[in-house]
Amino acid sequence: MDFSNEPYVRIYTTITPTGRAWGFFGRCLMDQLIRVADRAGVIDLDPELADLSLDMAVAVAIECGEPEWVKQHLPSLMATDSVRVMEYDGCVYLFLPKYIEAQTTNQSKSQSSRNYNEKRKAMKRAAEMGFIEEEAQSA
Repeated sequence: MDFSNEPYVRIYTTITPTGRAWGFFGRCLMDQLIRVADRAGVIDLDPELADLSLDMAVAVAIECGEPEWVKQHLPSLMATDSVRVMEYDGCVYLFLPKYIEAQTTNQSKSQSSRNYNEKRKAMKRAAEMGFIEEEAQSA
């Protein structure tokens, strides 16, 4: 994979109280929704599947390819207002309200410094274990 030419999203590592309420599989589902959302946090549902009379979880499940799994865990995300079902011009969408903020917020200087130090420590350890070349540490 050519990482320099691939779009990416930020997945935060802190498990918040809301994330705890979702449970492990709810957090996994949110990660997948973040991956398929556009840069505004909107997920288009197939017009044939997104009829408001359908169970929205089933519609999303078909989009994600895991019907029973998504059907079971999407309601916990919706209950915390982390995912909203929106209608516009006769179509139904999922919307991730905090997506833009999460993807565009800059790190504080102190957090950036902590990350840098953690990365150096991890790279040194990986090199000592023989997992990476010494030169890769400076990357």
